[in-house]
Amino acid sequence: MDNHLVPEHHVTGFATKGDTLLLKTVLWSLFLLVLVPSASRAQNQISSHVLASGGLTSGPAIRTLAVIGESIAGRSNGSSQGICSGFGCAFGSSLSGSSTAVFLSFFDATLDDHQVSLSWEVLSADALVGFNVYRASSPDGTYVQINESILEGSQARHFVDQEVEPQREYSYKLGAVDRDGEFLSEPRTITTPRWVTELRQNFPNPFNPTTNISFYLTSPTEVSLRIYDNRGQLVTTLLREKMTSGDHTLQWDGTNSRGQSVSSGIYFVRFVTDDRTFSSKLTLLK
Repeated sequence: MDNHLVPEHHVTGFATKGDTLLLKTVLWSLFLLVLVPSASRAQNQISSHVLASGGLTSGPAIRTLAVIGESIAGRSNGSSQGICSGFGCAFGSSLSGSSTAVFLSFFDATLDDHQVSLSWEVLSADALVGFNVYRASSPDGTYVQINESILEGSQARHFVDQEVEPQREYSYKLGAVDRDGEFLSEPRTITTPRWVTELRQNFPNPFNPTTNISFYLTSPTEVSLRIYDNRGQLVTTLLREKMTSGDHTLQWDGTNSRGQSVSSGIYFVRFVTDDRTFSSKLTLLK
């Protein structure tokens, strides 16, 4: 029998360089097919979280970004999309494939007198147009926009909701608007307490020459608000009429009932309603 050399690619149990390359190509294609969703499958694939430093998190300092009509995706360079890791990022991606970074690190609601103060921080924003504020009666309720016009630019950081009532629950969402759509934060919920009629400390105090005097009424009532000097003599009457419920502010310009400027010193404001009397001290420094 002739002893013929068997070609290398016919030897069983071994693979040529070409076979190895083909196998790697097939495995890599399967990897991409499983882990990288197409644009049509990417919509709503990523759960409602924000990517923070080190990866995906829902920690207390990070607020969720959900999406209206878009998907949430990320990108590590100009051509590929996916989840960013190792650095903080949250991206909005339209089906056209364009991506815009939206970085929100903080969003909160706090009670400030008889209004709700909303504040937020943006670490970075690419092509950010501005913000909208939405309110509902519960976290899962129907949200209605309460700002009349968009809060423009990345410098917008604050909004005050003055249309709130006592002993009510309010939930808020912040909408970040960029060139690809609008991205909503997780809701922040606050419950307003029972409010009482009160006279607030004037501001500024000390003052020169004017100061603001504010008070709150739980119901409509007859009100008088007078200024007295430190000897108990009437200086001027700022208000004497029936007022509606809610917040009210008056200004005293440091003059008496004849329009004459008064001297520096300690003065007292006396605030009287149908059933209560309040007083506070004012200091005029010239």
